[in-house]
Amino acid sequence: MRYVIATYRLRPEKLEEANAAIQAYTDYVQKAEPGTVGYQCLQREDDPTRFVHLMSFPHEEAEIIHATSPVLKMFSEKLLPYCIEGPNYESLRRVGPAG
Repeated sequence: MRYVIATYRLRPEKLEEANAAIQAYTDYVQKAEPGTVGYQCLQREDDPTRFVHLMSFPHEEAEIIHATSPVLKMFSEKLLPYCIEGPNYESLRRVGPAG
């Protein structure tokens, strides 16, 4: 299993627009990318301008399909102008048995 997080910070005045785009994109990934076995977007409670996307893929091919999706490109083009920081990506691995 492959895990990736993406973090970024948005301009406060763009949160409403960004939230709509994030929700639409998250819905798309969950419905249209069967190889993406987990996809969530979380917003920090203490700073609502900061977001974390949590992704999991069963193998590298599924991650590549997600990363090269034209829908991801459109989502990124919409969100990037709203970013103050990031996006920053990190690949992670599970520690301990799957549970």
